[in-house]
Amino acid sequence: MSFQISFTIVELNSVSESNFYTMFEIFTKDNAVETAKNPEKAVSFLRYKFSEIMYYSKFSRFGDCSSSLDNYGKAVKQITEEFQDISGKTRGESYSPGIMAKTDAENLKGFVEYVDPSVVVETGVCNGISTLSILEGMEELESVLYSIDLPESPSSDEGDFWGGKGGSVIPNKKAPGWVVPESLRTKWNLILGNSLYRLPEVMEESGEVDIFIHDSEHSYEMMMFEFCLAWKHLREGGYLICDDHKWNSAFSDFADQKDITKYKLGKLGLLEK
Repeated sequence: MSFQISFTIVELNSVSESNFYTMFEIFTKDNAVETAKNPEKAVSFLRYKFSEIMYYSKFSRFGDCSSSLDNYGKAVKQITEEFQDISGKTRGESYSPGIMAKTDAENLKGFVEYVDPSVVVETGVCNGISTLSILEGMEELESVLYSIDLPESPSSDEGDFWGGKGGSVIPNKKAPGWVVPESLRTKWNLILGNSLYRLPEVMEESGEVDIFIHDSEHSYEMMMFEFCLAWKHLREGGYLICDDHKWNSAFSDFADQKDITKYKLGKLGLLEK
């Protein structure tokens, strides 16, 4: 036991300040009561929690990749103005614009600049914040982006979409990624349709892929399908990024099946092939 504890302390020396404070979440009142009732479970519980903390800290070896965005504020303003006139629900969820947080968008742009990819493939565009971030990162690079999206608007039939999708929609008469400026569209290929059918076509056309980004249907089955297919086409040393990677266990299960380390890029899940 003493060896295990001293080893954990050494490992935690590399944990960032924010993750260090996360450690205190382990010792909540409920957890303390539970471990007191079941002392034989305490060791496995602590091992699990400490390994979870290390999972969140390991991407620091790549350094700070974030990069400020030139068009984020304008894009968010455009979306906000459009949604002032949009109200209603789909599948019981209120309509929402599905805006990626600024920190995640900056991390995504910076990561693209860091990797310097030739080919990036993403599934899920919606109003286009993530797409905008990728294309900004490509601005000075010899890169191309393939984006697949099955767009939903307030006038769409909700039955055409996965039941767990939530309320993310684009305004009527707008196309996916409508906030992307014309100046950034020269390296962008938008493909409309369900990624279940379109992703195999795109992967065959694009050849070897440097970065794959999942942000489409977050069902377990679709996520595993996209991960497995994308992995075959990723180059060695390429990257798989997953938004909402905690939606279900697909991201973690896939990493475990491949026996690879799970990283975080801000709030985005990241795997390195």
